[in-house]
Amino acid sequence: MGRLYLVKRNEDVIDYLKKLAPPKKTSLRTAVFSGIGALSNIEFGYYNPISKGYSKLQINEQIELTSIIGNITLSKGQRKNKQTLIHCHATIAKNDGSVLGGHVFHAKANPFVELYIERGDSAQFKKFNKALNLYELT
Repeated sequence: MGRLYLVKRNEDVIDYLKKLAPPKKTSLRTAVFSGIGALSNIEFGYYNPISKGYSKLQINEQIELTSIIGNITLSKGQRKNKQTLIHCHATIAKNDGSVLGGHVFHAKANPFVELYIERGDSAQFKKFNKALNLYELT
């Protein structure tokens, strides 16, 4: 069973999720999340398989967060080197009605974002794939 969380004004959604699931101090090692709300800015990324990196797009205006979805996992490796990994995608609506979406790097709540988070039954890990320059499920 999941729970609702409130990301308050000026809090970054990705940072908020990382604080909920520090790699060494919580049982929230695997989870899925979704949500809605409003933002004052967002930084999207679009993965380019040729360059093996992200092209980024920054939106700095008041926008509706029509959907945010993703997962929380841990990086595979030695316990002391584990990281909390947030894989997050979102769609947003601008004031002219246009809709954009992509991989989320940062998103600042304004006035708030409501997240529904559901824990997984067991820990899931991702390892770094050097050929893709991405983490992938193991």
